[in-house]
Amino acid sequence: LVASVYWNRLRRGMPLQADPTVIYGLLVETHRRHRRLHHRDLRRRTPYNTYRIKGLPPGPICNPGLASLRAVLWPAHTDYLYFVAKRDGTHHFSSTLREHNRAVRRYLRHHHRRRLRLDRRGNGGRPRLKKSKIVRTGGKRPVSDRTQPHFSPLQTP
Repeated sequence: LVASVYWNRLRRGMPLQADPTVIYGLLVETHRRHRRLHHRDLRRRTPYNTYRIKGLPPGPICNPGLASLRAVLWPAHTDYLYFVAKRDGTHHFSSTLREHNRAVRRYLRHHHRRRLRLDRRGNGGRPRLKKSKIVRTGGKRPVSDRTQPHFSPLQTP
């Protein structure tokens, strides 16, 4: 369904307004990962910021899998123009801006209210995490089991 949203927006001449392209543009520009987008990020001028440019960005932002390629080649026929990611890994799709704004308030503002409640508890808005297991690596420095290799978009693994 995500691919159908982007196809529908392109057909109507609407900007894609895709957060992942903004994140990628910031990564290329600053060489740092950004965990959370801010409104100021949406105004930054990068060639990948699809809030500011029309059409597609100048190049790919990732290496898509087979399912993504199929979804783009044969998109679902919908009238959706918007979607918002829920905190459970699913998405809410909308056909109108009014419906989309309602979904944003429902799914994202709830998360921000929860974060404010955590702030009031004195832990700086961070959810309490279990301590990560430390793995010893034969004399080398200890590595957390939560770390994953990070490759910049300009490197090959």
